Amino acid sequence: MHLTVLSHSFLFHDFDDSCLKALSKTMHRHHHLPGHQILHEGDDIDSVHLVRRGKIDIMMYNEPRGRISKFTHFIILYLTN
Repeated sequence: MHLTVLSHSFLFHDFDDSCLKALSKTMHRHHHLPGHQILHEGDDIDSVHLVRRGKIDIMMYNEPRGRISKFTHFIILYLTN
């Protein structure tokens, strides 16, 4: 399933098949309910999140700072401290 998702994404169109296959084996699928926080301020980040659909509210200091709600395909969330 993950290999199909990656191979159809423009983000990975230059990757060769062996790289996509290796990457797909490390992926985990998660479903989150509305209001669930995926990442919290101050978390140590050691992963990349690919968001396929839904809405993302950006919060800073517990205050809303924006919303991403329309995805053309994927949004990559890569957050560092």
